[in-house]
Amino acid sequence: MRSRYRRAAARRALAERFGATRSVDSVPEAGAIDVLFEFSGSRSALQQGLALLDVGGTAVLAGTVAPDGLLEIDPEAVVRNHTSIHGQHNDEPRHLLAALEFLSDSAQTYPWTELVAPAQPMSELRGLLTGPPGPAPREAVRPSR
Repeated sequence: MRSRYRRAAARRALAERFGATRSVDSVPEAGAIDVLFEFSGSRSALQQGLALLDVGGTAVLAGTVAPDGLLEIDPEAVVRNHTSIHGQHNDEPRHLLAALEFLSDSAQTYPWTELVAPAQPMSELRGLLTGPPGPAPREAVRPSR
């Protein structure tokens, strides 16, 4: 459990380097929120985050691209709280070009290279996919030669 906490702390510190003004140890500590961006694909984190949306809150789901169970959503709460839930999957080529331009233009402002772990050989792919997450949000694999 300790190593899991250290990884989470490292990721929160990284978020602050990218401009986060506040980070918390767990979802419930966040309190009421206006916007929820889900990038993790974790059903339990999403469930907790949706429960924290304030009146007029918006949830954007982008990381849930594989089955991870069903969510419980109270339709009355969605209506009464004017909650908006949006899904985002796949992009158009123009989005990729805009993203690459943004990365290039902001390379001096944000430590983009810290988001991806050093590339591992293809033989390590199974461990990268099934092992515990590392401190970097993304892993990289270099093709076999």
